[in-house]
Amino acid sequence: METRKAVLICIFATILYFTVSDASSAEKILHQTLFVNYSAHVLPVEDTSDKLSVGYTFLITMLMDVDEKTQVVTVHGISKSVWYDYQLQWDPDDYDGLTDIVVPEEWVWKPKTALLNSATGDFYVPTAGVAQIYSNGTVRVVTLATLKFPCTLDIHNFPFDTQRCWAIFSPFLYNADHLVSETLPDDLFSTSIGENTEWTIQGGTSEVIVLQTTYPVENWSNIQVTLIFKRRPLYYMVNIIIPCALMAMMTILVYLLPCDCGEKMSFSVSLLISMSVFNLLVADIMPPTSNSVPLIARYLLFNMVLVSLSILKATIVLRLHHRPKRHLQMAAWVRRVFIDVLPSLLLMEKCKCNTANVVSDINTVQPVFVPTKARKRPSRAEHVDQNLTIMNITYDELDAVEQNNQKKECTSFGVQTFQEMLQEVKEQRKKTEDAEMDDSLLEDWKYVATVIDRFFLWISSIIYFVGTFAMFSAVDFDI
Repeated sequence: METRKAVLICIFATILYFTVSDASSAEKILHQTLFVNYSAHVLPVEDTSDKLSVGYTFLITMLMDVDEKTQVVTVHGISKSVWYDYQLQWDPDDYDGLTDIVVPEEWVWKPKTALLNSATGDFYVPTAGVAQIYSNGTVRVVTLATLKFPCTLDIHNFPFDTQRCWAIFSPFLYNADHLVSETLPDDLFSTSIGENTEWTIQGGTSEVIVLQTTYPVENWSNIQVTLIFKRRPLYYMVNIIIPCALMAMMTILVYLLPCDCGEKMSFSVSLLISMSVFNLLVADIMPPTSNSVPLIARYLLFNMVLVSLSILKATIVLRLHHRPKRHLQMAAWVRRVFIDVLPSLLLMEKCKCNTANVVSDINTVQPVFVPTKARKRPSRAEHVDQNLTIMNITYDELDAVEQNNQKKECTSFGVQTFQEMLQEVKEQRKKTEDAEMDDSLLEDWKYVATVIDRFFLWISSIIYFVGTFAMFSAVDFDI
């Protein structure tokens, strides 16, 4: 049994040896037959008036880098060229069924493909060193290449932008009178090798374009590969947009701070400085172009304007809250608008202003005696009234005494002293009423400042949310 198995193995090895030897001999003979009179420097056409068609495609396997500063795109891919060479044909039956062979590329004619819009000094696409030849005369050359080409980036919607870039491949040594470029029906993109962490390839196209030179006038048949890729905005949303939006919302909270806390202005200035820092971060990664303003820069500028306006509004509110005494008089329209009308519209508590009750004729004030147990803490004006009440003197009697004293001369020392005391009491009463009037007017101005603060709160909130929605409504948030 063991002997039979050994004999079978020997027979199989012998058959395989002679088969491989025959195949190797057939391929060697085919090489000698095909290239005996072949020239790799002659365009493979039967007639000089014929045009050679060359199919070309560039399979992009990885988007390696997109430099926004220099606006240069780096891609890694596979360059594929296919054409027909009438001299490189054979019958597979004559060569043990060989349908294709692989030879060094120096043995065959090949188009010298160049990247016209290369961003480096080397315009020619690298070659692989080998060519694959099929029995029907088709020649295929496949090459791995890393290419860099410029791309004008459209940063209008940054960081939610989609870019479209072009790479133009040309058979640089032959114009359209001798060589015609064609697109291959292969896929242009493959992510089987790797993905970019910042960009996602959306698609692309490959088409034939004809470029014309002015001197001499010649047409060149080229292949234009269009690359479409979209930015992944998650990094910018987490590190720039969301913090900026939170700070902008904090700007709205400035209007809720009371004026007496002393932090209203400093809080707004701190927010403005923070916005400026974010703006510098965005400017550092953006290309120095004036074609368009990025969405994120417009949003930061919008928020900086809101913060700047909040500083201006805080200045106005603080000025009204700390109104100087020489400017305490309030116009009728101010009282009507900011005390009577706006509070109800802004859902605020109505002002309990009593300024009108303070301004009264002195002659109409009647003293009222309040028992000690029922009395609250008297004001300055009430204190003067109570002193006159205890003395059982009214303001009418004070005026009558003053008029009588003017009609007749009174030399009595007691009456003169009493008259001076009454005059001092009246002056004290007037000062007290003026002080209470100022205090009441100042409280009215503080209430007006609160109303204006609430009004700015509503206006800023509406502007912020409407402006933010208008900016980001047309944005694709696919992360």
